[in-house]
Formats: sequence, structure tokens, C-alpha cells
Amino acid sequence: MNSNLPLPRLLHPTLVKIRQQNLSGTKMDRQAREPIGKAARGSVVQLNGHVSWKSATLKPQKGGNEVAVDGYILFLRTDLVTKGIDIQYQDQFFEIGTGNALREVNLYVEMIQYRGHNPNYGGHTLVKAWFSDKAPVRHS
Repeated sequence: MNSNLPLPRLLHPTLVKIRQQNLSGTKMDRQAREPIGKAARGSVVQLNGHVSWKSATLKPQKGGNEVAVDGYILFLRTDLVTKGIDIQYQDQFFEIGTGNALREVNLYVEMIQYRGHNPNYGGHTLVKAWFSDKAPVRHS
């Protein structure tokens, strides 16, 4: 076994701004086990991630059609450890990119997968955060 395997790198690193959900600061309905009003959010964290848009589908709802954009953002575990954060379910991605490529989004983490397992680095080296678009639909 080669102990000098390099750490993985992101193919197309892009700046991603994240607001993590603050469960201790959120008022919860104990019976329904959901936030009352809006969930409290922590401070803004900036990380490099590889963004991959996978699908865009139209989901019919009672109040009108809702566009669901699914994809994932791949992060290096070393970046997450350095910033002292752990991506969790319902964390919010609200800006992707910089400069002319800056895009304001309303994406929420739906699932976390750990990738790039390497025993020489103590387990996984990549974190894949699957997201869905929760932006409200505008009716004119």
C-alpha cells in the first residue's frame, strides 16, 4: 500500500457561501418537530467547492408549479476541518461564484455523502452535499 497518495483536488473550485442552521437558536414545535417560523442561521462561511447541477424538474403543487433543481457541491474535508464546520441537513447555500459569475441561489442541503476514503488520511477526504432549490415560484 502506498502511504504517499496525494489528497484529492477539486476540478473546478468555486467560492460557495454557506449559512448553517443553528438548531439551538431556533424555536421548535415539539409535537411537529419542525421550526416555528424561520430557522435560525449562523454566521456566513465561505468555502471552495465543485458545483455540479444534475437535473431541473417541474413539480406540480397545489399553489402552482415548483421548479426543483438538484445537484451537489463537493467539498474537501480538509477545508471543512480548517474552517471548523460540518455540513448538515438543511444548511443553506446562498451564493455561488465571484465577480461576473456570482449567482445568488436558495439551495438547501438534502443529503450528505462521504467520498474518497483513504485510511492514510483517517477516512473520507471528500464531502458531497446534495442540494435542492427551495426558491419560491413567482406568479405574474
